[in-house]
Amino acid sequence: MGEVLRPGARIDNPLELTSEAGPDEYAAAARILVHHPAVDALLVVHAPPLGERTEAVAGALATVAGEDGRTPVLASFLGAQDAGMFHHDAGSVPVFTFPEAAAFALGHVARYAVWRTERPGEVPDLDGVDLDRARAVVDTRLAGADAAGVHLAPADAVDLLAAFSIDAVPQQLARSVDEAVAVATTLGYPVALKATGLDRPSKTEAGGVAVDVHGDDELRSAYERMGAVHGPAMVPALVQRMAPLGAGGAVDVAIELHQHPALGSILTLGPAGGGEAALRIVPLTEMDATRLVATVPGVDGSGGDELAELLLRLSALAEELPEVAHLGADPVLVAATGAHVTDVDVHLVPWDHVPDPRVRRLA
Repeated sequence: MGEVLRPGARIDNPLELTSEAGPDEYAAAARILVHHPAVDALLVVHAPPLGERTEAVAGALATVAGEDGRTPVLASFLGAQDAGMFHHDAGSVPVFTFPEAAAFALGHVARYAVWRTERPGEVPDLDGVDLDRARAVVDTRLAGADAAGVHLAPADAVDLLAAFSIDAVPQQLARSVDEAVAVATTLGYPVALKATGLDRPSKTEAGGVAVDVHGDDELRSAYERMGAVHGPAMVPALVQRMAPLGAGGAVDVAIELHQHPALGSILTLGPAGGGEAALRIVPLTEMDATRLVATVPGVDGSGGDELAELLLRLSALAEELPEVAHLGADPVLVAATGAHVTDVDVHLVPWDHVPDPRVRRLA
């Protein structure tokens, strides 16, 4: 060990002490390593040939950890020590059953340390927000509603988003093929045709969605084929103008807002159609929005800034309108041309009926 353990000597990673090393050797190696400028953290893996040596080794490591106090020291005692914090008069050291668990915990600590060094960010003042318009939509639709609230029609949901300068893809419901053709003529081709009665539509006619439909004849044919497959789920149908995505295509994401009984409004961002989503508590800072966008694979300079702004505007909507019990935008098409909201579902609940958190209060 002499050459390796001299102060300032070359540090091997990993450093093997062999099975003959005891508490003194572990302490000597650990003491030099935690003070070495090239070492940021120390993970000690001990596979003791004799179980009675384990506690002494743990004590030696805890002593070294207590002396330094700056370099994290973790240990994994294979098969000889229960996981937990080993305390010693001079210090303590966390002990894990397997090295992988120790490395995983150290990774969490490192990411948390990086997060602590970042600036906290600020909740931005957004222009183009018309609170009177938004409040009118909410109050009008909730007039006379019971505690269950109401779901907004697509046109009302689009109007609510527009009050926060969020431009959803133009869309309208149609209850027959003739109405669908009339709507498409008003919106402008190409359009998408969707069966609203399906829980999880996919981008095929069999899945309840016909995309890139050009002209009245194509729309009539698509409507008839989908009606034969989906029946009542096609009434009403949703006709949407196709979003301008450009040549690079798009990444499909899902954004949700909902009221949590203890946390208030929360916002999630994840893959379209379901999957693991990142979560933040409203209101979002500009740093929160940037970090959320970074969690989505494939979204960078192509629509990333626009997606971040969309998240901030939805955060402002949730902050200003607590009656929005749930808002789902799925999918949102993120492309070089921007972040395009397509399907949007909004559920309003009278604020008096939103459940209060169950918290203890002092008398």
